[in-house]
Amino acid sequence: MKTKQFAKELYRNLPTKIVNQLSYTEHFIVNKIEEDNWFEDIANYIDYNNHSFGHPGIGQHVFENALVHWLKGRQMQGMTETKRDKLLGLFKDNKKDGADMQRYTDINLLVDIYNRWLKTFPFELTAFSNLRAHFDKTVPILSGRTVYNPYLGTAKARIASQDELLAYLVEVTKKVLGYIDSTKLIEKGTVSDIRGRQIEVVNESHRIRQNELLVTYNNGESQYVQIIKKWLQNEKSYFKELALLLTEQTIVHQRPVSTISVEEISTHENAFWKGIPIAIAAEHFMVLTRRKSKNGRPYLTETQFSLFLQKAFLNHTYIPKQTLNFATGEKGFIIKRFYEFYELAVTQYNDVNRKLKYIKLVTDCFDNWDQKGVESYFKPNKTKQNW
Repeated sequence: MKTKQFAKELYRNLPTKIVNQLSYTEHFIVNKIEEDNWFEDIANYIDYNNHSFGHPGIGQHVFENALVHWLKGRQMQGMTETKRDKLLGLFKDNKKDGADMQRYTDINLLVDIYNRWLKTFPFELTAFSNLRAHFDKTVPILSGRTVYNPYLGTAKARIASQDELLAYLVEVTKKVLGYIDSTKLIEKGTVSDIRGRQIEVVNESHRIRQNELLVTYNNGESQYVQIIKKWLQNEKSYFKELALLLTEQTIVHQRPVSTISVEEISTHENAFWKGIPIAIAAEHFMVLTRRKSKNGRPYLTETQFSLFLQKAFLNHTYIPKQTLNFATGEKGFIIKRFYEFYELAVTQYNDVNRKLKYIKLVTDCFDNWDQKGVESYFKPNKTKQNW
């Protein structure tokens, strides 16, 4: 079998090409060295020249060696030692890219590593389920920013190494897990099914432990696996304690809620402000049962009134909030009665002037008021209508 011979005649003009391109490049550097984007522009132009030698780059090493020699010895306006070293570093990077090509593993291996992370991360948790589609479409195998070369008309980015990809996956694991603060979700009411959340976390913890038995993780991958395991364990502990507290609270809430007569309630000390007899408070608010709203119904039924007195003045916190009846345009009129009770307490019973305490008398007992809404009406002469 005959060996294909090197066609020397195809490269007859190579020496002239090297000399010309070296001259063009030197001229280019002299003209660009003082511009703001000097480095990127010169690097792109050198890359453009290197590409012109083909693959493999026949004569490229001669061009580069000659240019390095020129850069080391040439003095020119604007060429500082810092700039010179940075330009010379371009050629070191070129050699490194060729010598260390084994370090930059093939794309299929990187994709396998990323897919293992996708299968490991707890996307089955409701809190993360909407993120799965985003990460399915993203394979972070490029390192650094994409650079456009106007002379070649192409863009390029370096393929990440295994170590770089694994470092990225460790950081993104921490970042995504950090998005979820279960304590705040509970406070906002975003997580209402505590039992369901517990089951999700237990299932994911079990799946991660099974994966450790059945899947071979390298040292870098084990870092994010351990982070996920610890995070899930923290979630399990938190929801276990929370479920216990809620169970105890449920037991308290299951105490029978009964209607007690106003007379019996009035025999107790006022837990809201002991300086005012409950009988006085009851007399003040009794009008809410006697007068009717514009919608034809009383503001509070007698049963609701009894429960209101118990919750507000006996501190029976297990009694749930009630809905105060009123029609459109009656908010100011309703709150006026509570403001008058505040004035009564301060002026006649020497209570400290703590307006917020009396605002919360509304918001703690009724579910159709919030603090901001009460505050806007909790002022003298806010409405002309009188009780």
